[in-house]
Amino acid sequence: MKEAIKRFHNIKSHSSEFFKTFSVQLSKFTNPFTGFNIVAFDDYLQKRYGNYEDNKTSMADFIKKEYGMRAVKLIENLIDGK
Repeated sequence: MKEAIKRFHNIKSHSSEFFKTFSVQLSKFTNPFTGFNIVAFDDYLQKRYGNYEDNKTSMADFIKKEYGMRAVKLIENLIDGK
């Protein structure tokens, strides 16, 4: 339960920046028990931008190109639970 509370606070601390960056609520891609769902976020990006993965471009590369390095760091922090 402590981990879920920690994840919830982590998610909450990034919610505003996530919305300002990606124009979508972070809560669509999170769960306090499992944290940030990178697969769901990838699906969202694919629906919004089309298939950006061309065997050369990673999600991080795409996010950096579209949103900047700060957005990449935000996603990394969500994945790492920071």
